[in-house]
Amino acid sequence: MFGLFKKRTKQKVRKQVSIADKISYILNRGETGLHINIYVDDQILFQVVPAKYYAEKGVSKEELNEFIEIHFFNKNKTLTIEHEKFIKELEQKGLLIHFEEPKNVNNYINTIGKNPDKIQEIINNRIKSIYSNISEDRISIEYVCY
Repeated sequence: MFGLFKKRTKQKVRKQVSIADKISYILNRGETGLHINIYVDDQILFQVVPAKYYAEKGVSKEELNEFIEIHFFNKNKTLTIEHEKFIKELEQKGLLIHFEEPKNVNNYINTIGKNPDKIQEIINNRIKSIYSNISEDRISIEYVCY
């Protein structure tokens, strides 16, 4: 009962782990199938995945142990379809490779290396440049290991 009137101290807010720190932690555990899914609400904005799955799509042999960013668009991605015009501009500048697979699904990829800080920088840059009109509180990141 005497503890009721003690002054409460604020608990330190736990600092959120950065994208780079999370990637480093996962890769240091030996995971090789890390997929990073960036969502708006319940739809994927884009992904960061191992490049090894895209050898036939333009990823060079030297880059197969790295990661790529992949943006894909189809008529069912109602929350993101309007952003394809920005991606097409990057493709025209030679920054992304385009392929269609399956039919009517346009994919755009770019090799981004395997440095966690660089991956974090690219994820944040894409969110701020391509998807800048989407409120940050609607965007979430999921880390999945296959």
